[in-house]
Amino acid sequence: MNVFPRKFTDEELISLYNRGLSDHAIARMLNVYQSTVRRRRVKLGLPPHPEFCRFKKLTSEQIARIKDMWADSPIVKIAKTLGVHRHTVSSWAKKLKLNRKHKGRPSSADPELIRKLRLEGFTYREIAEKLKISFEAVKYQCRKMGLGRVNPVNIDVKEFEKLYLEGLTYKQIADKLGISVGRVIVLRNKLGLHKRKRGRRKRSNHPTVQRPIVP
Repeated sequence: MNVFPRKFTDEELISLYNRGLSDHAIARMLNVYQSTVRRRRVKLGLPPHPEFCRFKKLTSEQIARIKDMWADSPIVKIAKTLGVHRHTVSSWAKKLKLNRKHKGRPSSADPELIRKLRLEGFTYREIAEKLKISFEAVKYQCRKMGLGRVNPVNIDVKEFEKLYLEGLTYKQIADKLGISVGRVIVLRNKLGLHKRKRGRRKRSNHPTVQRPIVP
């Protein structure tokens, strides 16, 4: 088993460097740290390959091209168009203080349907499972409509307490009152009702049949 770091000769480094490999690729081939390769390369007076430089000097035309393409094109496409590394594009965009709005994947969810379910007391997770969409999409739509925390329809507290003390499960209570399971837990905490203890099921009173011991 190879252990970091291992020793390598200058000849090995120069041979891999002449093949046009980056510091990261050389480090993986030699099974050493990338910082070790970079430090040895600088000591040998070998400059980094231009295509692997994170910050490279660009012409005024290239800078203008970055500004024009930044809003609509991904960084990888801009880098391929200019023939530079993607980190170069990112570094120049940061230097030029270029901002872009991150466009997420469009959601096929109906906002009105999300609103209806949210007003009924369903949680983000339950709405996402019902509509087969992501949790983040539901959360975004609810907060956009001002439904981050919504009180559902009026609930008869006495009826809720009666059902809870009868020993019904959270799911059964939720189905009877037309609310979510999460809302059941919230009401339980507000009313100060004792939590259900979790444990193993009680064993049946039927006597166990002992198997005969075979000598």
